[in-house]
Amino acid sequence: MSASLGPFLTCFFMTIVLIAYMSFIIYFKKDILYEGMKFTFIVIVLIMGRMLIPFNFPFTITIGLTKILPRISRILFYHIGGTDIRPADILVVIWIVEAIRRLLRMFRKNQEFRRFLAPFRVKDISKYPEIKRLLEEYHAASMPVCIVLAPLSPKIVGVWKPILVIPELDLTAEELEFACRHELEHYKNHDLWLKLFVDLTACVQWFNPLVELLQDELVLAFEMSNDNKVLKDSSKNQRMAYILGLIKVAKFQREGAEKQGLSFTLDKDKSLKRRTYFIAAEDFGKKRKRGLSIFLRYIIVVVMLVVAFVFVPEADSVDANVEKETFGLSIENSYIVKTDEGFELFVNGEYMYTFLPLPEELSNLPIYDEEDVE
Repeated sequence: MSASLGPFLTCFFMTIVLIAYMSFIIYFKKDILYEGMKFTFIVIVLIMGRMLIPFNFPFTITIGLTKILPRISRILFYHIGGTDIRPADILVVIWIVEAIRRLLRMFRKNQEFRRFLAPFRVKDISKYPEIKRLLEEYHAASMPVCIVLAPLSPKIVGVWKPILVIPELDLTAEELEFACRHELEHYKNHDLWLKLFVDLTACVQWFNPLVELLQDELVLAFEMSNDNKVLKDSSKNQRMAYILGLIKVAKFQREGAEKQGLSFTLDKDKSLKRRTYFIAAEDFGKKRKRGLSIFLRYIIVVVMLVVAFVFVPEADSVDANVEKETFGLSIENSYIVKTDEGFELFVNGEYMYTFLPLPEELSNLPIYDEEDVE
C-alpha cells in the first residue's frame, strides 16, 4: 500500500462544496434547520479526517488524472540528492510538529481561562434565583456559574465540566434570562462536543485555508439555531429586546474581547448583523413546510460524503476489464515447469504462458522439471 494524493484532493474539493452549500443556506436561503446543519458539520469533520489518511480503501474507485497528478507526485516523492529523504517526508514532519504545537496551545489556553474564572465562581447560587431556576430547568443544577467583570459575552465553557460565564453587565431580567437560556441550549444539545471536534480538526489541518471559515460558520449556525429555539413563540417586542441585549453585549466585549476556552463566541460585525436580521425577519418562528427541504439536505450531504470516501483521483487508473484479466504471482499460487520448449508458467494450477529464456523477475518462483510434475 503506497501513499496517494487522491484522498486529499477529493476531500479538499468536497469540503469546499459543503462549506459553500452551508453558507448558501445561511446567507441566501436565510434558513436554519438545526438537525440538518449539525449533520452537515459532522460530515465535514468526517471528510476532513479522511483527508488525513493518504491511502485508498479496498472499495475505492480511482479516476485517472494523468496530466496533473504525475507532475505533482514527481515533485513530492523524488529523493533529494540521492538520499532517502523526499519533499513529502519533510512536509509531513512540519505538519506533525505544527499540529502538536497548536493542540498544546489550545489545551493551555483552555486551562488558563479556567484558572482565570476560578476567583469569580459563585459560591451560593441561591443569591441568583433566576439563574438557579434556569439551571434546574435544563437539568444542570450542579453547573458552576462565574459572574465576571471582563469584556466577555455570556458563554458556556468546557465539555467535561462546563461552566456558565456571565459578564457583570447591566442586563435587564429579561435580557439575562435570554442570555442564560441561549447558552444552556448549547449545553442541552451537546453543541460543545462538535465544537471540540472541529477545533481538534482545525489544529490537525492547520494548513487548510477552509478551517477558519469552518469554525466561524459552525459558531454562526449554532448561534442562529439557538436564537430560534430561545425565541420560539415569542412576540415581536421580545425579539426586539433580545436584539438589544445582543447589541449591548457586543458593545461591552468590543475592546479586548477574544475567543477564550472552548466556547461559542462571535466577535465579527457581519455575524451580529446576520443574527439580528434573522431574528427581526417577519416570518421568524413561523412554521414552514420543511420536510422535503430537510430530506433533500440529508441526501445532498450523504452523496458528498460517499463521493469523498469512494471516488479518488490518481495519476493513472486501470480499466475494469483489464483489471479482471490481471493476476498476482507469488510462491504460494505460482510455479515454473522447465520443458524442451522453454519455461511454462502456471498460476493456481492453470497454464498461463511459456517464457524463453526465463525472466529474472520470475526466478524466485519454484521451478520443476517436466518429469517431476508428471
